[in-house]
Order: sequence, then C-alpha cells, then structure tokens
Amino acid sequence: MKKITAIISALVLSIMCLSGCGGSEIDMTEAANSLLTGVTFAEELQPTSENISLRRLGLNEADVESCIAYASTNAVVDEFAIVKATNPEGVESSIRSHIDSQIQTYQSYAPDEVAKLNNAIVQVSGDYVIYVVSSDNTAAQSVVDSIVK
Repeated sequence: MKKITAIISALVLSIMCLSGCGGSEIDMTEAANSLLTGVTFAEELQPTSENISLRRLGLNEADVESCIAYASTNAVVDEFAIVKATNPEGVESSIRSHIDSQIQTYQSYAPDEVAKLNNAIVQVSGDYVIYVVSSDNTAAQSVVDSIVK
C-alpha cells in the first residue's frame, strides 16, 4: 500500500510540474490593447492578419498556434507581435532573423530607425513570445513585464 501511495504521489507531482512548465495563459487581445495604450509608437499601428504576420515576421506556421500583430507603415519600424507558439525557440529565432533583416534594410533607407531595432524587445514566457519595436522601450518593457507576470 505504501508503494502505491508513493507511486501515485510521484505521478501527481510530475503532472503538476509538467503542467506548470508551459507558463500561464495570456489573454492576447488584452495584451495587445495594453501595448497599444501603454506604449508610444511613432505612428498609429494597424492590425495585420495572422497570415500576413507570419510572412512578415518569417514565422513557420507549424511553430505558431496563434498570433496577434500590429505594424506601422514602411516609413518606420514600429511594430509588435504576441505569439502563442508550439515552438517558442523557433519563433524567437525567426523574430530575431526578422530584426536582423530589418536592420540591413533600414541602415541605408532610414538609419534613425535602426536604434529601435537594436533595442527591440523579444521576450519568451512559457509558450508565448512577445516582440515590440518602439522608441519608448521603458514603457514597452514595463507593459511586457505586466503581461507575463
């Protein structure tokens, strides 16, 4: 009987640990609204469809469960994305590649925008990846921290 109790206790503990590994759920719509209202962007950001967001950020569809993204015009680099990922590491890597590509493009096109890209926020929390480009990094980081709390 003691053995069975020990095994059941070990299984319950293992399940609890594994379920905690994914992190807490993030209300992506609420998170997007928090970024829109809590961060100053150079232009009014517009929502982009999930398909366009995946292509724009270079994300592999298999790595993404869902995505909410907002972007500016091509005149500035301000944008953000909140991604619920099946492969957070793959999403983070793709976003970092997107940032590098943007830096290459904007170095000659609009060099003042490169500083924003160099300071872009890419934060992984459980299954979520949050990406923000803005000159208002202090506010952006504060909002991101409140989202992933």
